[in-house]
Amino acid sequence: MARVGGESAAATFALGAVYGIAGFCAGPILGGVLTLAGTSGGALAGGVLLAVYAAGIAAPLFLLALLWDRVGTRGRQRLRGREIRLGPWVRHSSVVASSLVFVGLGIAFIVFQGSSALSGVYADLGAADLAISLEAGVGALIRANSIISTLALVVVIGLAVRVAVGGRRRSP
Repeated sequence: MARVGGESAAATFALGAVYGIAGFCAGPILGGVLTLAGTSGGALAGGVLLAVYAAGIAAPLFLLALLWDRVGTRGRQRLRGREIRLGPWVRHSSVVASSLVFVGLGIAFIVFQGSSALSGVYADLGAADLAISLEAGVGALIRANSIISTLALVVVIGLAVRVAVGGRRRSP
């Protein structure tokens, strides 16, 4: 069996195949965020947009990492699940659970024609107007006070790093 190195054509193909499988979900969103960042009118506004996107992607992972440290050995054993056996069919409980979630999402997309049914819910709750107002307000603030916005972003990132590092130091 040939070994796939980092500079070979096989490695490049494998990377493309993995991205093709995993990136169909996050790729369009990342493309939209990059387009908005590129057309935002300034490097700072684009950088803030990308930083917020990255924080939104990373925050659940940091939360899971913090919770993982706190659940202890017994909690980790529960979270790892078990093997499920029905005759010759053998699967891990996490595979069964995630499969059921994806089947449920597929049924919801078919029934509600994608996410188009949610637009009425957003409008009824005023979420669309709120999002537009918040975006306009934050954009105006960043354009008017670019140095203050940059310093505020640096402080927030610094505090987040301090909390993450500080929490890790206290762990036994």
